[in-house]
Amino acid sequence: MGTQNKDIQWYDVEFALAKGMSWNCIIGGRGIGKTYSTLRKMMNDNIKFILMRYTTKEVRMCASSKGNPFKTLNRDLGMNYTCSVSEDGVGVIQSENDIKGYVISLQTAADVKSIDYSDVHYIIFDEMIRGKTSRKLIKEPGIALLDFVETVARNRELTGQDPIKVVMLSNATDYESDILMELGLTREFEIMLSKGQRARTIRERDLFIQMPLSTVSEKKKETSLYKFARGTAYSDMALENTFAYDSSYNVREMPIIEFNPMVSYLSMTIYRHKYDNIYYCRIATESCPHFDENTQSLYKRNFGMTLDEAEICGRIYFENLHAKMIFHKSLE
Repeated sequence: MGTQNKDIQWYDVEFALAKGMSWNCIIGGRGIGKTYSTLRKMMNDNIKFILMRYTTKEVRMCASSKGNPFKTLNRDLGMNYTCSVSEDGVGVIQSENDIKGYVISLQTAADVKSIDYSDVHYIIFDEMIRGKTSRKLIKEPGIALLDFVETVARNRELTGQDPIKVVMLSNATDYESDILMELGLTREFEIMLSKGQRARTIRERDLFIQMPLSTVSEKKKETSLYKFARGTAYSDMALENTFAYDSSYNVREMPIIEFNPMVSYLSMTIYRHKYDNIYYCRIATESCPHFDENTQSLYKRNFGMTLDEAEICGRIYFENLHAKMIFHKSLE
């Protein structure tokens, strides 16, 4: 990575791609080389790809000299790739007459279905896990991504072609992520975290997940910023590669026989204890009042105050972090 310290082992995406899965989710510490390595792979192997960002604003930034995602690669590899962005927010990655691919935002992916992507082999979704402010820009980001992959892939596998490859990159910022939940990744990460795993291949889903550690993070611990941030949630996320802003407090399995179902929201059911004033939330379907996004206001009107108070007072428990995430989503 340029003229960097030879003692530092930067992240290399080749390890993940060598697993041969079509879907790859790589959650790593800040600045360990995830994006750099993945883009370098595309350039070195002359692979046409789509670079996806979350918002249209980010895509437009790619067209500036300051925000050019290939700035460091250009310097290190002697290239001159830039992004030019059209009125509809779609960017082209090119160097003179060599078009390497496109830059598209998830925010506007549904509006660019008319483009022919048959020459594209990879979709690289950078910074896929977002804070709550950015998440509100897209109602169902996971569904939007799946729909866009369907647009790019078309029916290529049905005609004997290789499937489109997807590489999702992010820092370990927020476990309570809509996109992780909608893509069915929340539970996968929870299993990994419970077992202390850093990599997991799930062949039945054509999926590889990696939470890499790097010597880059060890070196960063001695820099001024991380000396100052030592012991904070930010440091845990950036260096230790943990979902620092999520808590496993009150996540435990409870004997369901002691509870009665009270109300369901989406795939989650909330139970009330038969004798004590405590509640239990789990992923299940029961015969009880059921609510979804269309009836969420009624759900909050009837149950919101009770459930808020139960959490504040520590009287509600969750089967797993997935259930806890849906619980919080139900009360937003």
